[in-house]
Amino acid sequence: MSKMRQKTGKGSFRGVPFLIADEQSMDGGRRLVRHEYPLRDDGMTEDLGLRLRNYHISCLVIGDDRVKQAEKLIEALEKPGAGTLRHPYIGTKEVYVDDYKAVFSTNHLRVTRFDISFTPEINEIAPLVQKDTLLGVLNQYADALNALADEFADMIDSALDFIDELTAPIFNLVDSFIGLIETVFDGIGAVLAEGSEFKNRVMGFKNRLSTLIRTPHLFAKELQALVQFGAQGVAAGTSNSSSGYYGGLQVTMATPASHSLKSEVATQRVFVQMTALNEAMNQAKTKLQQRQPEMPKSVLESLRDGKTNQQSIHKTLSRNLMAQYGVINVLNVLQAKSQFVFLRLMQTTLAVEYGKAIAQAITTRTTGAPSAIESRADVQRYLHDIDEQLEQVIFDCADHEQWQSYEALEQFRLALLLDLRTRGEQLAESKMMYLTDTQPALVVTFNATGKVKDWERVVRRNQIRHPLFCLGGSQVEVLA
Repeated sequence: MSKMRQKTGKGSFRGVPFLIADEQSMDGGRRLVRHEYPLRDDGMTEDLGLRLRNYHISCLVIGDDRVKQAEKLIEALEKPGAGTLRHPYIGTKEVYVDDYKAVFSTNHLRVTRFDISFTPEINEIAPLVQKDTLLGVLNQYADALNALADEFADMIDSALDFIDELTAPIFNLVDSFIGLIETVFDGIGAVLAEGSEFKNRVMGFKNRLSTLIRTPHLFAKELQALVQFGAQGVAAGTSNSSSGYYGGLQVTMATPASHSLKSEVATQRVFVQMTALNEAMNQAKTKLQQRQPEMPKSVLESLRDGKTNQQSIHKTLSRNLMAQYGVINVLNVLQAKSQFVFLRLMQTTLAVEYGKAIAQAITTRTTGAPSAIESRADVQRYLHDIDEQLEQVIFDCADHEQWQSYEALEQFRLALLLDLRTRGEQLAESKMMYLTDTQPALVVTFNATGKVKDWERVVRRNQIRHPLFCLGGSQVEVLA
């Protein structure tokens, strides 16, 4: 059961949120055909397979703006094609809208009720061709990075407009960003693969920050580049590589021939780097939340709308922020919002990079090359880890109304899980062997598989100090 099913009674369709009502249902069954013959007392029932399930949900939109919310949900329901349904009981599925009914009642002026029927999206009659699921991951990877950068740039641009008009020195915001960078990146140099090269990149970014902040989209791309060292780490030490363009981004991939023991170590190092960075970002976000709660995005958008309508800055602020935060805290709230968005961009980009690194680390059993992921058990372990991380940042974006990022991350997550499950089936099974006597790794491998060519893999996966001595009384993992 996902975190969403454990924690919330909320759902969404195509990124439009709603609240779950009292009744949710689904129907299904078997496609049965009854054959009844004339002038005979018997017949036959034929089972033609499983019938597609239909999901019937009851949901609500509540609030003073419930008409606006209802119109947004109706627009999502009437769009052509399939959409993503997220539901606490049904889960996350790609579905078509069969029909819906919106009920506006004079007895409940702040509530609109919807009854919606969904049918699952199933396009394939038979698996006639094999999809390139890794290519799908790389396409969604590029789309996700672009969507994250676009939404970040839009929100930073809105905040900067008001900070400038309040005659606040922009250097205060720059200093706060530099402080976040130092908090996140300082202290993890021991696990960074690039060492001084990476530190120089961080230092160069900090030196150019006062210029970059005036071009938010370039600022977003440069910030994302700081946590994109994962791809370089995976490719470090390899001699052959191929590159391609996906969604306007150049993606470098190691070819099977370039895999070596060094590339496996580099891949493991990248995973350690990403874990350390994620922990540092979580700590920085916790400290920031203790000092200042994050301003809702809807408030920031109302400020921007007021400025678009050529209202004075003081009139806009008095109507939207002064009553809630006070005169003195307005600047602090805007700066804190910018810092939250700054951290969120780094954390979401890091999760996307981690997913891409896992997808590129898979080695099929036919290559025989070493890799961090070379068995189905490895895939399941990493699949659970990346699914948890992506779900965490997806919910974080949803909680703070960053729907563009939410939708892009969810599409990337679905493509990645499909790829890992599809290509994971091509990998070898692993099994544990209990050794009663001390034996050479070559003998252990032959006894388990009938072959000896993979004895080095047994040594590497079990961290055996000397290949002649697999100690009796221990367990050894062997790939079948």
